[in-house]
Amino acid sequence: MTREPKYPITVHFLEDTEIETYDSELELVTSLEWFDSSDPEWKVKVQDVTGASINLKVDALQVTLLEYKYLTNR
Repeated sequence: MTREPKYPITVHFLEDTEIETYDSELELVTSLEWFDSSDPEWKVKVQDVTGASINLKVDALQVTLLEYKYLTNR
């Protein structure tokens, strides 16, 4: 069984120190229409309600990726 991140999801925009919190998938897709937390141009940190880091991708108003980010080979 795979655990899924829990809402609210918080996005920390590191360039301007803005923090946005989304309580549902609907809020995520309507605010972040096109978004990819793994894209280095975004410069963001995304966390779920527990503070765990997650990967988030929104394409054309659909969440296509919402999963925990696991540390590997550090």
